[in-house]
Amino acid sequence: MAVSSMQLVDNLVVGTSALYSQAVNMNGANAVQPTVVITNYVATTLTIVLEGSNDLSNWATITTNGDWSGLNAAFKAPTAQGGIAFQYVRLKLTASAAGLVCSVFLCTSFL
Repeated sequence: MAVSSMQLVDNLVVGTSALYSQAVNMNGANAVQPTVVITNYVATTLTIVLEGSNDLSNWATITTNGDWSGLNAAFKAPTAQGGIAFQYVRLKLTASAAGLVCSVFLCTSFL
């Protein structure tokens, strides 16, 4: 089982307009799990949307298990998402209000 972990963003200020992480090559993996550290949440929450692509141009939303939204201050590790059949994934980050600061890591694995 190959496992890869990388930091996608560091102290990123997230607002109500969507921000995207860089694309991550799955390298044959079929599961991901984000880890989020929210350092400033100013009474707001973070929502993460997982997207997949095979060509880095056309992105599709990958349905997640439901606990990837409403994240608030502290360390969060939403449920891992398996069954991914895309070559690349990225994360779309939005906050319910301006001023949220977070760092996000992503682990990929073959399950």
